[in-house]
Amino acid sequence: MDFINSVTNDVLAVAMDGHLARQKTIASNIANASTPNYKHRDVDFQAALKKSLAGVRSGKNQGVPQASNDEAIDMQGVLPSHFGVLLEAGSGTANAIKKTPIQVTANDDFIYRNDGNGVDLEREMVQLAKNASRFKSLTKLQAKLNNQLRGVLNNTQG
Repeated sequence: MDFINSVTNDVLAVAMDGHLARQKTIASNIANASTPNYKHRDVDFQAALKKSLAGVRSGKNQGVPQASNDEAIDMQGVLPSHFGVLLEAGSGTANAIKKTPIQVTANDDFIYRNDGNGVDLEREMVQLAKNASRFKSLTKLQAKLNNQLRGVLNNTQG
């Protein structure tokens, strides 16, 4: 079983990429807050990530039966996939999560100013702070996972 290329690491990587793309998009919105006819842009990756994870949990990405929270997990298997989720790099799970699309969309329906600009500067500043906080939380989680892996590696070397 590959603990470095796990589903958790793949999800964290996609989430961090999504928040980074959102941060850049919000910065662009702020920079263009006084540009006439500029349309507010946003990044939506959470829905696509949830869909990828739902496919992983249902087994659609691997062709193997998956356990849900309502079912008991058979703990007697000896194969890497004995929990019903393949954690190996290159598996359907890893590929499905890594291919989660991160899309920037423009909101043409909302006009904030008379010159056609769709950016509310106060809203963007709030979104910038929220997004930065979420990204920081993800980096802390990744650091904790890395520390756990480092501890496992240190214990196996001795």
